[in-house]
Amino acid sequence: MYTYLFGPRWGNEWRHIRWYGGIAAGGARVSVNGVDQAGAPVSFTRDTPAVSFAQVGVELLFGTRYVVKLLQADDLAFQVPDPATGQPHWRGGLRASGGFAFRFGRRKR
Repeated sequence: MYTYLFGPRWGNEWRHIRWYGGIAAGGARVSVNGVDQAGAPVSFTRDTPAVSFAQVGVELLFGTRYVVKLLQADDLAFQVPDPATGQPHWRGGLRASGGFAFRFGRRKR
């Protein structure tokens, strides 16, 4: 599954640490492999809507452009196609991530 989300984010900065929260919406590309009701193999990929009801995180800032994302947690919901019936149903859960980022624009001091 691959996701892409867009939305507003609010945060606060103290020295070189930034914490934030926000909401986002976007989509997901879900690949499913399984079997149908008759036991025949089924494999397909579908683009589907995705919604992140809430996201929170903590970042470590280096200079004006570089960021180490220590933690980002998203409450994510998306449609998953059922390989047995072919009908989609909504699933969700908590997703945690981290990594490196590059900022565009200038950091407020």
